[in-house]
Amino acid sequence: MPWKESGMLVSSFLASYVLSTGEDSETLVTAYTTSRRAPLLHFYPILLELSFLRTTLPSMWIFPSEHARLFSLPQLENEPNGVFDAGDGGDLIEVNARDIARRCLELIGKEMGLF
Repeated sequence: MPWKESGMLVSSFLASYVLSTGEDSETLVTAYTTSRRAPLLHFYPILLELSFLRTTLPSMWIFPSEHARLFSLPQLENEPNGVFDAGDGGDLIEVNARDIARRCLELIGKEMGLF
């Protein structure tokens, strides 16, 4: 779809504009040049769109320890390190694209000092 491609184009244009002109914010320049999460900034328009879509999005099932690590939640103490047994799947947690997109936006905000 052309509007999705233009979102990436706008993001790339914004990045090059911020880096090439004198009209920039020190925070944006720092985020685009030195941040370890800078690649997420290129997907910002798509992440925003995914986080607010009301349709059913693709999902996956992950272990509780992976869920805790992905969303910076406290780890369960009874989880074995590196050894996973899904069993009947009763302990697995469903995570969809909206959840992951929102987490990426949260990480971008933390990196820029907004949280």
